[in-house]
Amino acid sequence: HRLNFYFPLCWFLTIFVFFSLSTSKRELYLLPLYPAASLLLGGFISSFVSLPEREGIVSKFLLFPLYVLGGVFMLGGIGVCLFPFIKTPVSGLIRFFPHLIIFMLLFLVGGYLIISFVRKNKLTASFLTVVLIMVVGFLGAIEIVLPGINPLKSAKPMCQTILRHLPKDKEIVAYGLKLAPFNFYTGLNKIEELKTNEELMLAFNSPSVGLILLGENSFITLQEKALIPANIQMVEKSKIGHRSFILLEKKS
Repeated sequence: HRLNFYFPLCWFLTIFVFFSLSTSKRELYLLPLYPAASLLLGGFISSFVSLPEREGIVSKFLLFPLYVLGGVFMLGGIGVCLFPFIKTPVSGLIRFFPHLIIFMLLFLVGGYLIISFVRKNKLTASFLTVVLIMVVGFLGAIEIVLPGINPLKSAKPMCQTILRHLPKDKEIVAYGLKLAPFNFYTGLNKIEELKTNEELMLAFNSPSVGLILLGENSFITLQEKALIPANIQMVEKSKIGHRSFILLEKKS
């Protein structure tokens, strides 16, 4: 039993200390810690559940996280149904109310069962309920939530429009935007980023530029200042998350 404890502990501490002292730090480096942490946690839970007596302040303190999880899940069940009706920066992203009922029941019933099992001293059942909620919630998020949100947050639809309208002998430039998503989904090596109005004016008149991508606020400002030439027309307006983007095309 001691070997089963010290081995994952040494595993965890060695990697944790090594990368803590390292000057270069990335989240990816912590991946080898998860198996060791899982073994430590699993051994702790197994030892605790198998104890013949679970009375006293220490035991009650160790049960506290399960009570917290149960409460959090129940509050989450209530919040899941209220979220679509509360105005937030991401309002409108959740449009699949029938599926929310499933998540509401999962969290409400699951949270109640966790607390109920703990009160009855059925720790194994309580822990398995937590695992069940996490697994079902994770699979539901992948199959239902993310597919529903992704079209509204992803730059892919706009990038497909860019590829349809971009002539083979022309290039696309962008004004004042973070270009990583657009570079990725268009497959273009590098979209030129324009940072000043002067660079944008040059792009408007450049024969090599076919499309201009910019934010809606920038587009409105340029319109108000009458800086957009007559041969530049809007071909697409797309909302990605809570920001709107405009795609301009240069007509011959």
